[in-house]
Amino acid sequence: MSIEIRQSPNNFGAVIEGYEIYVNQGVDGSLFSKVDDYDGNSADYTLAANDVFGQNTFSVGGFYRIKTRAFNSIDFSLFSEELIVALARRPSTPSQPSFGQNSNRFEH
Repeated sequence: MSIEIRQSPNNFGAVIEGYEIYVNQGVDGSLFSKVDDYDGNSADYTLAANDVFGQNTFSVGGFYRIKTRAFNSIDFSLFSEELIVALARRPSTPSQPSFGQNSNRFEH
């Protein structure tokens, strides 16, 4: 899953030095964990299945909340609005049905 980091429109008087991404397991009230391998400057970041953040693993079937914030030499910004996502896998393509040679019956 790719996350686009929205650039903060207000630097509160100092140049923005970077951004932070935080993730939690969105349905159990767990604490947010900082995504440590995000470089803080890229406009986007990709979270993949089995990535670990804090004590949680980003896995298929899970619900997650994601938020970001900017920082500069003065302080941190407020957190962004939370993005709530469910990580799913695209279903596989079913096999083609076939009919028996001597039958009108559908076989699978």
